[in-house]
Amino acid sequence: MDDLNFNFDFDINFNIFDEYHKRHPDGWYKFHYESRKLLKDKCESCGYEDELQAHHIDQNYMNNTVENIQTLCKYCHQFWHKVAKRLNKDIAGKMPVIVINS
Repeated sequence: MDDLNFNFDFDINFNIFDEYHKRHPDGWYKFHYESRKLLKDKCESCGYEDELQAHHIDQNYMNNTVENIQTLCKYCHQFWHKVAKRLNKDIAGKMPVIVINS
């Protein structure tokens, strides 16, 4: 049988990995799993029922107390962190309700 010789010629952007590890240190997934257990059935801000994420109000991913987890859809979650960044806030805090269900 002939030996196969593979030559992979591609460029990896290691900056992507560096950015991931800054936001997701070793062991992060354990805390992520714990926070997902506390999710409610819809976004606490807009009421959307899909693509739900756990927002840590104090931005500490290791603090998975009920009081620190806010269920947000991915759209509200991204929006809220971008607003906080635009306002130069280190901690986004709790996102307010933007839709009042009657």
